[in-house]
Amino acid sequence: MTRVPRRRVDGVLLLDKPRGLTSNAALLRAKRLYNADKAGHTGTLDPLASGLLPICFGLATRFAQFLPTRRSVTRPPSASASRLPRTMPKAT
Repeated sequence: MTRVPRRRVDGVLLLDKPRGLTSNAALLRAKRLYNADKAGHTGTLDPLASGLLPICFGLATRFAQFLPTRRSVTRPPSASASRLPRTMPKAT
């Protein structure tokens, strides 16, 4: 069986990662889909989290170091909702 040669792909893919998929698994799927020679992701999302995962291809992998990073905080939905007041205070 002959291997298909990888092709050069340059750019950034903004992937909406679903829950249950690791960041590395998402990267490998995108790399296979585009048959890309070089790819990397700019951060890691917990497998139980969903969200935006930038995937860089080719020359964009060099650009990734200049992207702003922000530490995200993940909270269970019930924890953040329990801190909200049950009723809104009346405006005076």
